Amino acid sequence: MTNETRDKLKLIARDRLRNRPGEYRRFQASLQTIEGTRLLTLAGALPVVTRQAADFGIPRALEAERAHLLRIVDQWANAQPQQPAVEPLASPGAAMTLPPLGVDTGEPAPAKKPAPANKKWTPERKAELKAFRDAHTEKETAAKFGISGPRIRILLPTGEPQKKPYSVFTHHIK
Repeated sequence: MTNETRDKLKLIARDRLRNRPGEYRRFQASLQTIEGTRLLTLAGALPVVTRQAADFGIPRALEAERAHLLRIVDQWANAQPQQPAVEPLASPGAAMTLPPLGVDTGEPAPAKKPAPANKKWTPERKAELKAFRDAHTEKETAAKFGISGPRIRILLPTGEPQKKPYSVFTHHIK
């Protein structure tokens, strides 16, 4: 087991476990234990011919070595308690493609609130709002006119003076 193989194993583990928070640190820590010795022994169990061919940069040997190290990392990750499965890596040549803008992806568009047709509240519209509000709830009125409940309370004040909160800084002599 060479340090080069250990470094390759760590690189693959970092890439493979990137979507699982804290798992790469746990993997690094486990390399210092008896479990880590077992993992490093498995990593070194690659046939000598394949390892030497990978050292010379032969593509099939590099792929075989990477697949071997991926299996080791996956075995370790799957042995961890109650963790989600490891996501497969995209092949190095495959790029992530997104649909072009404006193309129908089959997903429904997000629902939008209809904008009120007329933002200016004329006395006639306020009278219509008040008549509807007198017969219905605030929520129903808001839905019909496309405005919020607080906006209805602003447009249709009750006429009652608002209570002023008590202040300890106001001095009243009794």
